[in-house]
Amino acid sequence: MTAELKAGDKCPETATGLVDLEKHLESVKWNLWHGNVPHALQRIDDLDGKRSAKHVPPADLT
Repeated sequence: MTAELKAGDKCPETATGLVDLEKHLESVKWNLWHGNVPHALQRIDDLDGKRSAKHVPPADLT
């Protein structure tokens, strides 16, 4: 999974967010592979916290 920014992209922050997500997931996988479960769980909590902080409720469509 590699995020690429194209000339017509309207949301470059999306590509940046995907790259950040990819790095966090690789860190989780590495920690799990090497038996460091507590640190992997912390990285997952970090991801969840960032996702919640950036969550914007959808606009009311009615």
